[in-house]
Amino acid sequence: MANFEKFSGRTAFVIEGGHYSYAQLGQRIAAFQKTINDKAGEQYFGVVARNHIDTYAAIFALWLAGKTSVPVSPANPPSRLSEIFSMAGVQTAFDAENDNIETEVDVVASLQVHFVNNKPVLVPVDSSTDLYVLFTSGSTGHPKGVCITRANLDAYFGALSEQPYSLSENDRFLDIYEPTFDASIQCYVWPLLFGASVYTLPPTGVTYINMMKSLMENDITFLKMTPSAISYLKPYFERIHLPGVRYSLFGAEGLPGKLASEWQQCVPNAQIINVYGPTEATVNCTSYFFDDNKRNKTHNGILSIGKPYPGVMFLVCDTVQNEVEKGQTGELCIAGVQVAKGYLNNDEMNRQAFFERSIEDKQHCFYRTGDRVMEDEDGDLLFIGRADAQVKINGHRVELGEVEYHASVATGAKAVALPLKHDNVAAGIVIFVEGAETDKEELISQMKLHVPAYMVPHKVVCLKQIPLLQTGKTDRRKLKNMIDNE
Repeated sequence: MANFEKFSGRTAFVIEGGHYSYAQLGQRIAAFQKTINDKAGEQYFGVVARNHIDTYAAIFALWLAGKTSVPVSPANPPSRLSEIFSMAGVQTAFDAENDNIETEVDVVASLQVHFVNNKPVLVPVDSSTDLYVLFTSGSTGHPKGVCITRANLDAYFGALSEQPYSLSENDRFLDIYEPTFDASIQCYVWPLLFGASVYTLPPTGVTYINMMKSLMENDITFLKMTPSAISYLKPYFERIHLPGVRYSLFGAEGLPGKLASEWQQCVPNAQIINVYGPTEATVNCTSYFFDDNKRNKTHNGILSIGKPYPGVMFLVCDTVQNEVEKGQTGELCIAGVQVAKGYLNNDEMNRQAFFERSIEDKQHCFYRTGDRVMEDEDGDLLFIGRADAQVKINGHRVELGEVEYHASVATGAKAVALPLKHDNVAAGIVIFVEGAETDKEELISQMKLHVPAYMVPHKVVCLKQIPLLQTGKTDRRKLKNMIDNE
């Protein structure tokens, strides 16, 4: 709260060329709070995630007012927006643009908010109150809402304060993400604690080109990217020289060690850090500091995800949650103050994803990440792969089962989804459909009505029959070989 005054004249956000000071941000937050106060009986509010200062002002206003934000992408089809708002009990949504998204809830556009010269007000609430709910892909064909409390986010920032970062009001953070993606939290919330500036990317155009332009023009010092985003820049690495970058973080996907080494030449003064963490663990919960002058830890070429943050504990477990020995592969299960309390109104998913374990006479709730890892003798975690059919597409978590579900509904046939790889990173989805008569264009059109753009298949392959193993299960390896051999 004090930073709105302490850094009042400094730039808080730069959005598509527009500069917004901390004082201006505070005034806009105060204006949204007045509107929020008129809806005292509501707890969960939708926020349409547009690249606009009022998107961020609305989110901060809700948090300071003791409410819960539910950010949604404007690119989502109306059916998905309706499902998310219904699951969260959203009655009101804030939209920075007066576009009137198709939804049954009351949409308050920025034009309806009366901006006055007031200051934000902090409403004290219990730390267990939900701060935000992020909806991710669900294997049942329906999204699931991850509830992050105020205590969870406080613990995350507390853990970051114990990491070897040296940041100030002179730093400039690049935020390439929508607020619907938890990686954005470190890029647009954390900087404001130091009085630093946040630079967002325009939603139009090619993302990696916009990213490169911002890096070159704005002397960015802190950036957080997915490996797939940076891999598209590889043809230009020889021409990229960014000595002003101090910290270059990678997350949301496995980071090839070779890619990290090549990128280090572009950011010679930067500390490259590989971070890991599911949405359920509040952004990130482990980190590995890359050093191009030594032999870094990798498995199958993928960089280690390192050690857990302070306050985070982990178990590497077998299929029945028994802890395995160091050096053995198992599922990573995490607990601690950063771990979410569960999914919104979804007891069945909570039972599947969380379990209780007593350690030193104290009960802890562990989250099953679905990621297979191995702990080495130094306590570093090596990433092995997914234990289920979940993948990351350009940083977005996607349940292939959900893609298959909607494809099967659209075609009335069996469908199998697999990731399309680019430089060993999932960059898209291919869907195999059983039956030669499938209208590929119609299938894509139907998918666009029900899932976000990053879940729409990039390629449709029609097969007379989906290959099976002797057990009767789908032969996914054979399908993968079909992709690899093209």
